[in-house]
Formats: sequence, C-alpha cells, structure tokens
Amino acid sequence: MKKENLERMSEAEIIQYAEALGIPKKAIKAANNKAEFVWNRWNQEVTVSAVGLDLKIPAKLLRDKDLINALANPNLTDNQADEIIMRLLGETQYNALIDACTDNEGVVDVVAMGVAFGRILSSRELKNL
Repeated sequence: MKKENLERMSEAEIIQYAEALGIPKKAIKAANNKAEFVWNRWNQEVTVSAVGLDLKIPAKLLRDKDLINALANPNLTDNQADEIIMRLLGETQYNALIDACTDNEGVVDVVAMGVAFGRILSSRELKNL
C-alpha cells in the first residue's frame, strides 16, 4: 500500500487494516499517529538466522500478492523457489546465501539451500509479525 493512501484512510479503516496485519487493537488505538504507526510496522525488517547467516527480510514482502501466490503453488519448482528466496532476500543477501552454501570446489549444496529456504519460511521471527 502506498503511504499516501494509508494516510487518507479513516481511523476505523486504519484500525481494521492494522488488525488484519496482526497489530493488536490496543497498540493501534494507543498510537497518536495511527497511519504512521501502521506504516512503520508494515516496513519493519525481521532478522532470520539460516545456514550461519543473519538475513534481514522486509515484513511487507510476506504480504506481497505475487509472492504469496508463488508460495501457494503446490507444484513449486526448484527454480521458482530460488526466485522466491531471491525476492525475499534481495540480490546482496541472496549472493551471500549462495556463497554460504557453496563448497571450496564451487559446488552449490541444494540441500543447504533447501534448509535455508525452509528455515526462512518457517521461522518464528516471521510468524510473530
């Protein structure tokens, strides 16, 4: 959502939207600037540890329509999973993940990549948003 749209919403709409995002009603009602409070929560990052790396993931990507649809695909291919993880991490962190999963001979361990993917998607940090 664009910030300017959020700022144009009524207080009741903002509270409803905040609750749908998982923000406790008490927290949003206590905020002086409700739109700013929700915007900051929408844009927060969480850190997830996987294969020895601390990876920062923007919370808003977990609510991205295209990403959710891709994750819901029961026939998800390895290439599609790779695209999802790259989208979640961004190019720099994705490359660091590939490097962490690559041995000294240049072999990228797909099992390690799968573990990282599973760790990221099932992490408590992301579930507690």
